[in-house]
Order: sequence, then C-alpha cells, then structure tokens
Amino acid sequence: MEEAIEEFKTPMKELPLDHRRVVDFLREGKENTTTSKYIAQLTGFTTVRVRSIIRDLIVKYGYVIGASNEVDSQGYYIPVTAEEELRCIHNLRSRRVEITKREKALITNISARYGDDGVTAIEDSDL
Repeated sequence: MEEAIEEFKTPMKELPLDHRRVVDFLREGKENTTTSKYIAQLTGFTTVRVRSIIRDLIVKYGYVIGASNEVDSQGYYIPVTAEEELRCIHNLRSRRVEITKREKALITNISARYGDDGVTAIEDSDL
C-alpha cells in the first residue's frame, strides 16, 4: 500500500528548492512534530511562507502531512499509521467547524452594526 501512496506524491528531487527545504524538517509520527516557527528559524522563511509551502506540498504535490495543535505535540508531521492519517482529517474538520462559527458570529456582529447592507456588501465582494 505504501508504494501506491508514493505514486501520487511528487518525487523530492522534482519539488521546488524551498519545498524540499521544508520537507527536510518534517519527521514521521505525531510524536515527532516540527513547528512552523522552528522550520522558519532554520530556513530563513517566514512562518507564513512555511505554512504556504506545507499547503502546496499537500494540495499540489500529493504529500500527506499532518498538523497537531495539542499541547504536548504542536506542529507538522508525516503520519505513519491509519490512525494518524484519520487524526489529520479530524483536526482539519474541527478547525473548519470553529472557523465557520467565527464567520457566522462576525456576520451577525457586522449586521448588528451596519444592518443587512453591510453583510450584503461583504458577501458580494471579491475578498
């Protein structure tokens, strides 16, 4: 099964240099997380750039990279078990739910401040 997964991942040597530098700091297993801050310090990238590269690695290049925000293991890692892979998905779903709650609260707050015209202007914008 590992071989099938590898078929969809862009080989390391074909990645852009910045992406290879980030991959070099990712370790296998949730117990071996690496923070974006740490990667940024060692590469000279900003944490925003590191997160952008992580997104690219997942979305454009087929890498499976997990993120943990648990107190004892914050950061990115390469999942090595099916359970770790499922935790990656669960983590993203939980974050999506929280972001949606925050979005709805902001819409309610803006609507209270400006009326429905303010919310309509936001929803119609290209932001």
